[in-house]
Amino acid sequence: MGCVEVSVFIERVGLLAKLTERVGVDEHDKDIALAWINEMVNELVECEVNSFKDK
Repeated sequence: MGCVEVSVFIERVGLLAKLTERVGVDEHDKDIALAWINEMVNELVECEVNSFKDK
């Protein structure tokens, strides 16, 4: 399986970040969104590093 396209990654992170800025979003929802962003970043970095190792 290939790495997610960077443009798709940026779009997804941007949408999650916008959700955390909405009025009425509680801290729990913000924490979940930030954890999801962190997981996505870690997966992208791991995939990119592994692709360099395979070359």
